Amino acid sequence: MSSIAGVGLTTMLASRTISSMRDQLAELQRQLGTGKKSETYGGLGLDSGLVLNMRAQLARTDTFKTTISSVGLRVNLMNTSLQRIGDLRDETRSDLFAPFDYELVSGGQSAAQRSASGRLSEMLTLLNGDAGGRYLFSGRATETPAVDTYANIIEGDGARAGLKQLISERLQADQGADGRGRLVVNPAAGSVVSIQDDPGHPFGFKIAGATSSFGATIAHTLPNLSIDLGAANPPEGGTVRVQFTLPDGSSTAIELTATTTSPPKPNQFLIGATPADTAANITAALDTQIQRFAQTDLAAASAIQAGNEYFATDAANPPLRVDGPPFDTATGLIAGTPANTVSGT
Repeated sequence: MSSIAGVGLTTMLASRTISSMRDQLAELQRQLGTGKKSETYGGLGLDSGLVLNMRAQLARTDTFKTTISSVGLRVNLMNTSLQRIGDLRDETRSDLFAPFDYELVSGGQSAAQRSASGRLSEMLTLLNGDAGGRYLFSGRATETPAVDTYANIIEGDGARAGLKQLISERLQADQGADGRGRLVVNPAAGSVVSIQDDPGHPFGFKIAGATSSFGATIAHTLPNLSIDLGAANPPEGGTVRVQFTLPDGSSTAIELTATTTSPPKPNQFLIGATPADTAANITAALDTQIQRFAQTDLAAASAIQAGNEYFATDAANPPLRVDGPPFDTATGLIAGTPANTVSGT
């Protein structure tokens, strides 16, 4: 009986061993098939904490990779945009040195002006570029466009004035009510020609001086300029030249040439029978040229200065506008506000 009991015990132990080995084999096959040591963290024993920590690190690494990829995309887009903006600048600069073509092609603008307008629109679009709903050039304010739209900046937005309105207001202030660039052309007094500007404001022509080729006596005491022909008429071909400073800091000059041919050309004055007659003729010719220059040289400088005062701004230095209406008699500038002026930056 004891022998039979011993055999039974041995058989039972062997069976358990085989069953355990079978379970181990099954577990190893599962691990090989799934690539996992255990289906649960509890099955990892003391290694479970290490695995959880590694999973957290992997998650952070994935987040870093996603962030790096996103930032890399934004940087690449910004770099591409800045390169294109540089190209637009170079193209516009090239146009400035190209032969001028004043033929108007559309909307009262020349081809060069239309091109510059298109490039400005493209540049503003690039500055308002976004990636994944985040504006690229807005700094921390990623949900806010970096600049306003081209239409708003140029045309305005309701009660908020744009560049065109500021240019119009500035032109009125620079040309003045009578279109003479805020100059006063006095009637000739004997042989003396005289004009004056108004130093009390930044608008219009500012007299810079005068010269003559025939020895006229010139006196320039701000704001007055006088040219005294004296007792003798100028010779034919003699010249009078009056220089002006324009609103943008540039300069221009009106030069008149003496002639005996009647009627004289626009840039000439008729030599009269007496110096007084000649002074009256110089005054009339100068007055005509001042009005013509107010429509050309002064108008161009006025638009440039209005653009400077509109675009060369920041949060601490808002756009400057003419203090009006009325604008044609204005004497100063005021700061635009977000309520009445579209920001150009």
